[in-house]
Amino acid sequence: MYLPDTTHDRYREQVDYGLMVWVLFMAMHTCWAPPRSRMVLLLALVGALAYRATAMIQLAPYYQARTAWHEALIDQAHARGLRKVIVDTGNITFGTARDQVTPYWSTGVECLLLSAREGPSHAVSVITTHDRQCTGVEQGLAGYVMRCWDVIDTGYLDSRWFQVGTGIYKPLPMGALP
Repeated sequence: MYLPDTTHDRYREQVDYGLMVWVLFMAMHTCWAPPRSRMVLLLALVGALAYRATAMIQLAPYYQARTAWHEALIDQAHARGLRKVIVDTGNITFGTARDQVTPYWSTGVECLLLSAREGPSHAVSVITTHDRQCTGVEQGLAGYVMRCWDVIDTGYLDSRWFQVGTGIYKPLPMGALP
């Protein structure tokens, strides 16, 4: 909600907001002993909470559109019989010029979780063209790619929840996606 390029990232915002709450809470009980100062901090916390809640309500449709896009990726992969796909997220954004939500690092994780809702045999692993450029990923396309962070054997995933199968990651054409 504060990024200079108007791009929002719900994960960063959740982490930062939690830190702010604890800092204000501790300040209320240690730094400012007078009751009046505590009331000012409490009002600041409530004001920040109201601002964040309003911003979340305004951004919710964009996150819903991003989730629908992830689901469309999964459907497209299933339609083509693919379990491991590579997508180009370079020009994908949801929202307005002022408030943009983009597919971030979480695309692979979100797609894996969304696809596994239908059962472990429906799981789809998605990486982006950006991930593919990371060190070691190109050589590990036969394994399970956890973005740039790790390339691991597909057997590492608990088969009760995720069965991405064997084979290598293949490009998924983006033409028919919303």
